[in-house]
Amino acid sequence: MKFNHLVRRLVRSIKTKGMLFTMKRIFIISKRNLFQNRSIIYCADLNSLEYDKVELPKNYCIEVICKEEELSKNKLYQLSKYRPKETLKLQFQERFHKGAVLWLMMISDIVVGFHWSVTGQPIKQYFFSFPCKDTLLFDSEIFTEFRGRGLNPLLIDYIMCNLKKQGVSRVYIDIRMWNAANIRSITKTRFKKIGVAKKIVVLGKVFVIWYEMIDSALFKVNQD
Repeated sequence: MKFNHLVRRLVRSIKTKGMLFTMKRIFIISKRNLFQNRSIIYCADLNSLEYDKVELPKNYCIEVICKEEELSKNKLYQLSKYRPKETLKLQFQERFHKGAVLWLMMISDIVVGFHWSVTGQPIKQYFFSFPCKDTLLFDSEIFTEFRGRGLNPLLIDYIMCNLKKQGVSRVYIDIRMWNAANIRSITKTRFKKIGVAKKIVVLGKVFVIWYEMIDSALFKVNQD
């Protein structure tokens, strides 16, 4: 199923963007996965954060989606302009089934970006295990035409404020070291760097190599 999905994405990319662009994109992704695949892991201790509300600018709102049926056709159409419908469908099926939440940021009725979160257990095998009251943020994007406005830190602050009200203790996020833009963005939030690691999956088993561990007290490394 996933292989067929990847083939369809490849064919679509060649048709819409050309062979040269597609081959360059494959080269960049392969290079990142092979040689630049270390991740910086961050943590925010919500118990130490003192804020009850995050004010959004005028006409901005954030919609919390817990299941696919809650997503309107208009918003789905807007998301499909940035990600293929087949990709979105697979993500919705897997993520909502495991209790993940989609946070949509909008200006009026225009979707400008999103962030996913999941509490208690990651969607896929992670660098370490964490308690049921901890949350992982993953797969975020502010669409190109809306970047440069500080929206990602604002969205993250809004999410963390609401997670704290729900009783979440800590929030984790990891960013690949090649992603300089996201690293700069995360420094404008309450997250603190706790380590640098690389995750390798062999026959379904996750092996984690730690290159740097700044504050091991903030997480429990999975030794199983």
